[in-house]
Amino acid sequence: MSERSSPGSSAPATHAYRGNVRKYQLFYFLFDFQLWMPIWIVYLLEEQGFSFSKITLIGVPFWIIVAFGQVPAGAVADRWGRVWSLRAGALMYAAAMVAFGLAESFSLIMVSWVLWAISFTLVTGADSALLHDSLKADGREHDFEKMAGRTFAVRSVALVAATLIGAPIASATDIRVPIFLGPAASGAALLVAFTLREPPRWEHAQRLSYRRTFSMALATVRERPAVMYVLPFMAVLLAGTMTSEYLLQPFLLSHDVGVGLGFSALQVPVRVAAVLGAMGAFWWVLRVGEARALVSLPILAIVGYVGLAAINSLGAVGFFMFVGFVRAGALPLVEGYINRRVPSDQRATVLSLNHMGFALLVVPMLPLIGFTADEVSLNTTFAVAAAALAVMATLTGGLWLRAHQRAGPIDHEGVAGGAVVADAGSTASSAQVD
Repeated sequence: MSERSSPGSSAPATHAYRGNVRKYQLFYFLFDFQLWMPIWIVYLLEEQGFSFSKITLIGVPFWIIVAFGQVPAGAVADRWGRVWSLRAGALMYAAAMVAFGLAESFSLIMVSWVLWAISFTLVTGADSALLHDSLKADGREHDFEKMAGRTFAVRSVALVAATLIGAPIASATDIRVPIFLGPAASGAALLVAFTLREPPRWEHAQRLSYRRTFSMALATVRERPAVMYVLPFMAVLLAGTMTSEYLLQPFLLSHDVGVGLGFSALQVPVRVAAVLGAMGAFWWVLRVGEARALVSLPILAIVGYVGLAAINSLGAVGFFMFVGFVRAGALPLVEGYINRRVPSDQRATVLSLNHMGFALLVVPMLPLIGFTADEVSLNTTFAVAAAALAVMATLTGGLWLRAHQRAGPIDHEGVAGGAVVADAGSTASSAQVD
């Protein structure tokens, strides 16, 4: 059951919500400390005998579920509570990893990914809304980008540690061992989630139905063109970086790097770049403003893909860092942008729309990645990724930038272009909006 407050009600003790932020970061460290991440494609290629095209096909139902499950899951989180959504997601994630490790067929692998997709929808969107409202209850909502960036950095540190350890464990034991250690980390995250406290909501004291929550979120997006157009732009940024996520391990295998310490070590710089992207997002938007910060991201990713397409050597692995930096930096920047412009009890739903668009783009993209990598070459795949990102980012980014400039900056009362778009009293780095 969610706690809700109105501006005129007495606020709960803020220390509980200050603790929420620390526990939230611990939750995500454990949630993302998955030792199977640096070897999962190798596991499917060598242990299961899949082609790369078949591996990418597994992702199609996964992202379809994510696409159409994000908004209902976000509305459920707005309706029943963000904390319970995180708890259910951690439990489902543990179940998915057990199924993934036990699978002996393509169909069972698909089942495990369906469970993982459900977990993803339950956590994503609810997590950002929980963080923002916990900060608001503590009077620190203007710190959202900084805390979101730190959280993504914590997540990236967990992934760096898991990446460094996972492949050596697989090499020393069995490739399934890191997979079976995943549920232990998810179970620990679940325990932390039970210590979180549901933060208050500020705009509406009454409980709204699922349909009403969903319809209000859609109306909110339609009424705010800057929000409406940043959603497809963000979708393009995230989908555009998925090529590097899928091709990093095949790239290493193609240059005769075997599973072990070296296989892990060469993936670590890419994860470190993600830490830098997450940590630097808040600083970057303060320095150059929202518009310039966001517009610079696709340019950096395109540079990375062009380098990978042009240079056929192991040293080109450094270009993966460009794309990892973009992927990590985009999330806190865009989620902060949305959080400042929508009401509290619609945030999880609107943020879920953000991830829904990304997932819908990934669905047709994955088979293209798999086919091109199998039938042509990895270098050609990177070239296609660069060209597609350049075209789509130009189109969606241009629409968003025009709407953003028309909306004007958010002032100290949370007003943009004459309409209230954020919580009353929220500054949220408004002085840095272009």
